Amino acid sequence: MKDIIKELVGKKVLIIGLGRSGISTTLFLNKIGAKVLTNDIKDKDELISVVRMLNCLGIDFVGGHHKNWLLDEVELIIVSPGVPADLPLLKIANKKGINVWSEVELASKFISAPIIGVTGTNGKTL
Repeated sequence: MKDIIKELVGKKVLIIGLGRSGISTTLFLNKIGAKVLTNDIKDKDELISVVRMLNCLGIDFVGGHHKNWLLDEVELIIVSPGVPADLPLLKIANKKGINVWSEVELASKFISAPIIGVTGTNGKTL
């Protein structure tokens, strides 16, 4: 676990998707010392309370689009579950050799035990 933290400290990470899990991922990476940039298709007016919190923490937010310049100097992208896998920005990132991880993949870097994933929309909630 210490190795992954060392790897992420100072690394410029783009978080795409600021739902609950995207916000949690952002806060976690910021806390361990990554340089986090956040992005969502919603603009800042739609996410005003989130944007205010991010601003207080010194975390930049870019909303309303997924422009190619977001990839400038980015070393890693973490994608929230609601972000489409065929997002053009992610295709460009792959061509540039920028690692794109899901939030689950990021979490798996901190866990040594086997992980079992349950997917789908039905049957997970009691």
